[in-house]
Amino acid sequence: MRRINQYLVLFASLMIGLSACEFDVCENKAITCLNGGVCENGACNCSDGYFGEDCGQETDFVLEANRTGLKTLDGGSFQVVLSLESESIAPLATFSAGDLPIGVEVSFDSASSSYGCTALVKVADDFKSEAEVDLIATTVSGTAQKVTIRLFNEPSYDPRFYFLTFPDYLLVATKQAVDFDINFYNDGDEEWNDLKFHFEDLPKGCFVNISPNPVSEGYTANCTLHGPNDPGFYEIKLVCVRTVGEHERKEFFMDLIVY
Repeated sequence: MRRINQYLVLFASLMIGLSACEFDVCENKAITCLNGGVCENGACNCSDGYFGEDCGQETDFVLEANRTGLKTLDGGSFQVVLSLESESIAPLATFSAGDLPIGVEVSFDSASSSYGCTALVKVADDFKSEAEVDLIATTVSGTAQKVTIRLFNEPSYDPRFYFLTFPDYLLVATKQAVDFDINFYNDGDEEWNDLKFHFEDLPKGCFVNISPNPVSEGYTANCTLHGPNDPGFYEIKLVCVRTVGEHERKEFFMDLIVY
């Protein structure tokens, strides 16, 4: 009986020793987590933008800019909003500019980000050439994406293309009101905030309240049309006018059905 007890004590001691020697892949650095990943409970917990057993695989992303052309005839400072677009969270990236022409400086409001930043492009007053500036996002693993900003020195360069979204028709009762929106988007390379709306060819007793007016690019004009005194079918004219620079006028048409 005494020998059996000795065996039991020996077995228990052996099991305790084996348990104490259990291999911890994190503590023994048997696994290396890349790109800022942390080993937890025997596996890598990856940073945003990375995945895989060792966090060595990078999420696909694209660098985009809200504008790709700058009119630099008289120099000036221009803001370019950069964004990292990805189906999931993009990897952490640092931002830089490529080789710059003399008279051009670029700074960034964020040293690194997985979402994006704003680049400030400063152009000297005497900069009289045309050039391209590369804005670059580089991840920890060395993957780089870039967008190219063109600097124009042409008095005639004025990409003021834009488009509006609004209802094709409005249906309103006599002497009643109907609300609708006009959405203003810039479809060119320049940023400008100077479009004003009004309506023409309205039937008698009909008028439209618009707020805000003028409206900035990327925002919405909230409109309320007050119906006329008499029912009928009308074609009304939406007029857009720039409030600075050339007072370019564009006309759009809507159907108005009054019952």
